[in-house]
Amino acid sequence: MANTKTTSEPKGIFIKELMEARGLRNKDIAEAIGTSDVNVSRLLSGQRGIDLDWLHAFARALDVPLWELFQPPGRNGKVSGEVEVKALLKRIDGLPEEAINHVWRLIAGYVEDAA
Repeated sequence: MANTKTTSEPKGIFIKELMEARGLRNKDIAEAIGTSDVNVSRLLSGQRGIDLDWLHAFARALDVPLWELFQPPGRNGKVSGEVEVKALLKRIDGLPEEAINHVWRLIAGYVEDAA
């Protein structure tokens, strides 16, 4: 597994939220994937980079398919309303606010037309 260092918490990954929803602590996950709770903390805080091997390990420990790490827990992939849609779009690295607002207008127009 990679030993890269990042400068911020991983974006677009909901491992912490899934852990919280299941009442799991770093120590619980660490035991399940065979590492230390300090290492889990570093991975989740961005002090250490998360590669695909780590993502698979977290998914196994949380007993979820890999794709589920990339959506908020309990939502079945659904978002609703302007605030949630914009928050999701803001998670896309490098997408400027102007583009987020433009995409929202397109989505809102489509939803209104479909109703």
